[in-house]
Amino acid sequence: MAAAASHEQRRMEAMRHEFKEAMRLNHFLPPEECNEVLTQQQAQTQRRRRQQRHLPEHHQVLTQKQQRLQQQSEQQQLERALNDSIDGDVLWLQLAEGARTPAEVRHFFERRQDSFGATRERLSIQAITKVSNVPALRRFHSSGQFRISPLATMDQPAGGGSGGADSLLFHGCPEQAGLNIQAEGLSLRFAADGMLGRGLYGAPDPRKSLNYCDEGRHGKFMFVCRFNLSAARHAGPMTADRNTVFSEFCVFDECHVVVLWMLKVF
Repeated sequence: MAAAASHEQRRMEAMRHEFKEAMRLNHFLPPEECNEVLTQQQAQTQRRRRQQRHLPEHHQVLTQKQQRLQQQSEQQQLERALNDSIDGDVLWLQLAEGARTPAEVRHFFERRQDSFGATRERLSIQAITKVSNVPALRRFHSSGQFRISPLATMDQPAGGGSGGADSLLFHGCPEQAGLNIQAEGLSLRFAADGMLGRGLYGAPDPRKSLNYCDEGRHGKFMFVCRFNLSAARHAGPMTADRNTVFSEFCVFDECHVVVLWMLKVF
């Protein structure tokens, strides 16, 4: 390193001498001004070299800072996703009262066929899939009360009001609609204009919902949903809008129904 520095210094001195002599002989600048010009040029050269030496280090510092910021951002996103997942699981458990496990769903499915039209051929569950759509769970507007019997919700208004409480109902659909219902929930964009108007329908007995299931390539599918029946319309054997055997309910607000389970039935 010392030999290289000495060589560079001798080279600069030689250049200085040659330049000074050339300037003086051609009468461009006096010797003292030649020295000043050379000193300025040498100082600029040294500044550029110092900047070049520090540039990689400065770039490395910036890159490390950017990496730290990116890691912090990813960690924050992961923590938010984890918190959302935990909050979603808690909310799902609150709304799935009466059908929180596959075993409870099977019992609920069988019991509902005992209560309504017991003489009809019974259905069975082939497969059960939990549906936990956090945005849809948060959109749901509960009446504030839950009753396992949907007919009881109509007889006993929640909170002294004019409507019913929440209850669990079945919703049948064509096979090709199942994935969209899982992703978005029940939507008025695809609502049928049925006996009770254009709305979102649910039935206490899965055999009523079976009427809306087609024989798809992979079988027949329906959903277990929590309905807020506070502003629902009801049709059954004893109502003005009359169904001969099974009851059904219709709500007209997407926030009054949320999907909890998907069933494959036969």
